Amino acid sequence: MVAVLGCGKLNELVNKNRTGDPEIVKAKKLAEDAVTKDILADPPSPGAAVVRQLARLDPEAASLQKTIVELERSAIKKFAEKLTEEYNVDPAKLPVGARQNSQTAVRREPSVADVTPADRLVLGMLQASQPMSEIGVSSNDINLTVLITSYFNDLLSNGIKDVGSTTRTMRQENGESYSDMSIDIGRNADGSSKFGFRMNTRGHAGNRSLDSEFEGSLDGQRCPQLDGSVYFTAKIKLSGKSGDNTYIQDVTAKIIAHVNDDAEITSREIRINQGIQETAGINHTYVETEFQVTESNGVISATQPRVVRVGGDQGPHSDDVATAGNRAGMQAAMSALSFTKVMWQRGGCVAIDAKSPGSVQPSSVNEIPVSVKHKQDGSSVPSKVTVQLAGGTSVSPMQIDQTPGKLSYTAPPEKNKSATIKLEARSKRGRATLDLNATTGGNAYNISGNIDEASMRGTTCDSSAPFTIGGTLTFQFTPTSATTGTYTYRGPYSATGSGPYVINDNGTMKLDGTGCIMGSNCATYSHIWKAEPIDPSSCGK
Repeated sequence: MVAVLGCGKLNELVNKNRTGDPEIVKAKKLAEDAVTKDILADPPSPGAAVVRQLARLDPEAASLQKTIVELERSAIKKFAEKLTEEYNVDPAKLPVGARQNSQTAVRREPSVADVTPADRLVLGMLQASQPMSEIGVSSNDINLTVLITSYFNDLLSNGIKDVGSTTRTMRQENGESYSDMSIDIGRNADGSSKFGFRMNTRGHAGNRSLDSEFEGSLDGQRCPQLDGSVYFTAKIKLSGKSGDNTYIQDVTAKIIAHVNDDAEITSREIRINQGIQETAGINHTYVETEFQVTESNGVISATQPRVVRVGGDQGPHSDDVATAGNRAGMQAAMSALSFTKVMWQRGGCVAIDAKSPGSVQPSSVNEIPVSVKHKQDGSSVPSKVTVQLAGGTSVSPMQIDQTPGKLSYTAPPEKNKSATIKLEARSKRGRATLDLNATTGGNAYNISGNIDEASMRGTTCDSSAPFTIGGTLTFQFTPTSATTGTYTYRGPYSATGSGPYVINDNGTMKLDGTGCIMGSNCATYSHIWKAEPIDPSSCGK
C-alpha cells in the first residue's frame, strides 16, 4: 500500500517546514550541539529510550530502567576504553563524542525522569525527562544513538586501511543482568567503509526481566570524493521486549551531499524510511513511512511523508505513531550527516604532511615543504593551506593556494626563542590542521611516558646535554646529539634497563630497549613517549 498522507498529525512535520517553523533546523542544531559532549565522561544509554516505550505499554517495565541505564552506561564506557587502549587512540583527537579540552567540553546537571511517583532516576547524558506516555523515541535519544555509532566508527576507522573487516566484542555483567556489545568495521574494494555497532542488554530485577537491543550502522563513502560528493547509508534500530509487550523502531537514511572547496556542505538529498511496530498484549500497531529531505543554497525542504505499510490499529493512535516515527527519521538523518561533516572537517579524511623546523640557528631561513595526503590511500590532495605564526620572526607565504607547496620560516636573531607555525588545509576532500615548532637553541622539552605500569615525567632544558627523568623509574639519558642517544634506568625490585632513544619532530620520543626485574625476567620493548618542545627562556622557572 502506498498513499499520500493527507490529514491529521502526520502533516505537522512537513507543514511546519513549509511555513518556516524550524523542525528541520532544530534537528540540525541538536546534532551540532552534541559534537561537544564527552561520551566517556557521561555515556548515554540506548536502552533508556526502549524502556520508556515499553513502560508506555506496560507500566511495570519502568522498574527496570535504573538497572538497564546503569549497566549500559558502564558498558559503553568500558568498551570505549578497551578499544582506545587496543588501538592506541588519543580520545581527545576524535572528531565527535570526546572531550576537546576542559574549557570546551560541555557538562550538565543530571536530569531526572519520573518513573513512578516514588522512584526518581538519574539518566544518561542529555537524556532529559520524557513522559512515559509519549509515543516514539525522542529526537534527543535518536540523536544520541547516532552519536554512539559515529563515535565508535571514528575511534577505529583510521586503523582500517586494507580491504576486509574485523570484529570486536565485550560483555558487561551485573548480577543476572548483562550487556553484550559487538563492533564490525571494515573497508570495501572501492574504498568505502562499513561499520556496525550492536548492543543487546538483559535487565533482571526480582521476578521481572526486560530485553533491549540497539543497532547502528554507517556504510558508504563518508569521506568526500574528488568531486566533493559524500554518499552513505545510516541505520538505527531500537527494540525491546517485556513480557508480552514489544517495541521496535527502525530508521534508514540514504544520504547524498556535496562539499565545496572549504569542506562545507552545499547541498544534500536524503531519503528516509522509518517504521514503528508495537505490541501490547493482543493489540498491535505497525506504521512504515518514507519521505525525502533536500537542501540547496541553504534552503531545506521535505516532501510529504508517504505510507508504505500499515497494520493493526489504523485509528488516531497509528497517526501518532507515524508522526513520532517521521520526527525520529528526520533527526537520525540530520545527525548522521552532521557528525560525518565534523569528521571530515576535523582531520578524519586528510592530513597535512610537513616537518617542524625544530632546533634552528638564529636568523636562519628554513624551507618547509608542505603537502596534504588522504588518510585512506596516501594520495595527494591539492588543498589551500593558510598559515599563522605565534612567536618570532616571520613565515612566508601566509597562504599556499594549492599544495604541494613550500613555506619559508625566518628565525629570530636571539637565542632561546621559540615559535609555532599553525597550518590549516581545506579542500573538497576535507580539512586538517598541524602545528610546527621551531626554536633557536636550548633544545628544551617536557617529557612524559610509561613503561607498563611505571610512569615518568620531567623536563630537560638542553637535550644535547645529559639529563634525568624521574618517576616510578629513574632514567639517565646520555645524548649523542640534541635528538638521539642512549639511556639506562633503575627502579624498585631491582628493575634495570637500557637502550637507544630518538626525539622526533612531531612531539614524540621513541625508546627501544631491554628491561629486567630482580636480575632476570627480562623482555624487550618499544615505547612512544611525549616530548613537548617548550620555550627555553622559561625552562626551570
